[in-house]
Amino acid sequence: VGGRAASRTLSDGSQAVGFESARLYGNINKYAYYFMDLLIGSPAPQLTSVIVDTGSRLVGFPCTGCEHCGEHLEPAFDVGRS
Repeated sequence: VGGRAASRTLSDGSQAVGFESARLYGNINKYAYYFMDLLIGSPAPQLTSVIVDTGSRLVGFPCTGCEHCGEHLEPAFDVGRS
């Protein structure tokens, strides 16, 4: 999986420019989905796994306090730490 140069606006209004890439895991024939690990949040990014939905540009992941998202490999995203 490749990467691309990226620019995004941070919460303090500054611009972050860097190189983004992600490893794609899974097998559409064996698992019926692909997933990838993302680091989300600032100042201390938190690891979370997300299912890659090729029919959408949105990504959803469980947050602390969510009671209907089920079991996950990583702890839920803690908004209070970001």
